[in-house]
Amino acid sequence: MVKKSLMKKLLFISLLSLFFHILFISPLLGYGHTVIIKVVRISPDWMPFASTDGWTQAVSVRESKSIKYFEIAIWEETSSIHLYEFPNDYDPIYGKDKTDQQKIAYREQFALLNFPGLPNQKEAKSNFVKESFRSILDLITSRYPHSNYGLRFNGQGRPDGTLFNGILAPKHSQDFLHNWTSKIQSKLAFIDMDGSGIKGGLSDLNTFCPFSEFYIASDISDSGYNFDNWTVEKHKETEPDLKFFELIEDNSTLKQVLTKRIDLKKKVYNYSRKNMTKNKIEQAIYLYSCTSFQKLNALLEKKDITLPPHYDLYSILVGYGRSYISAFNKTIIKSIDNRNFFHWETKANGILTPYPADFKKELRTSSYPIVSF
Repeated sequence: MVKKSLMKKLLFISLLSLFFHILFISPLLGYGHTVIIKVVRISPDWMPFASTDGWTQAVSVRESKSIKYFEIAIWEETSSIHLYEFPNDYDPIYGKDKTDQQKIAYREQFALLNFPGLPNQKEAKSNFVKESFRSILDLITSRYPHSNYGLRFNGQGRPDGTLFNGILAPKHSQDFLHNWTSKIQSKLAFIDMDGSGIKGGLSDLNTFCPFSEFYIASDISDSGYNFDNWTVEKHKETEPDLKFFELIEDNSTLKQVLTKRIDLKKKVYNYSRKNMTKNKIEQAIYLYSCTSFQKLNALLEKKDITLPPHYDLYSILVGYGRSYISAFNKTIIKSIDNRNFFHWETKANGILTPYPADFKKELRTSSYPIVSF
């Protein structure tokens, strides 16, 4: 009897401990350790090579228990690609009262890899970037083989399946993403194209979604507006790179993390309401489920629908029946826009048809099927 009573007590304590862990400890662990690789393309008219500030100020917490940032700069001035691992105490205003040589030396001490000789010719440049990024991923994934991974790019772009403002061609983009996911034996958690470019294209989703769980982009250029009353506090409240570490620590699922990351745009739009309304600046951002997009894309391939170039896909699918609309709606799992500010003239519902018109045919020659791990 004593032995049975003791066993019951031990079982009760174990269950109580498990319940306590689920209720109180697990939420504190968040989504899980995530490595974010952020890519910036830096032209001389935006930022000289001798600068230490500007783009380096975009991230505040580069390393915590939940997150690790690596930053890749494509320097046009020096025709080189640099991988940086900046510490949390990196000083972006170090350059004040310093010579150019001193500023460069300070920033470059945090460069892990450097690839000089970036070609000017388009195809050669694309291949050079692909191979450079292969070496970069070799290093990063060897250090963090079991982490979640996300890719962020803040910059221009067209809805044509290219990466990094058109530098990386669609085929090389797929080679790059295939190499990455093969190394970690998992899809990327997300690809985030929330810059000023238009990357919510069918061609973009076709290129990126086989290698990612979620995709963030827009079918409208994110530019042309300002906060009605800009403050540092509002900037810190709404900038994704300043909030990611909190979102990952405070939420237990990837969908929750990215949904709340999308919600940051709602604050941006509200803080810019007067400016947007006065100038009729239409804005939207979308969180796409790549799994659902693959089902939508299968329907499009099966029907072999003729798509006019650079046109709102939803408006076309309305004429093809309920199943197509349902598949489209399941692809976009979260959207934020400013339609309630004023009447929109543009037809924009989240996905643009291929640009140029024959791009979909080009993608069909891809050697990479849907990735499954």
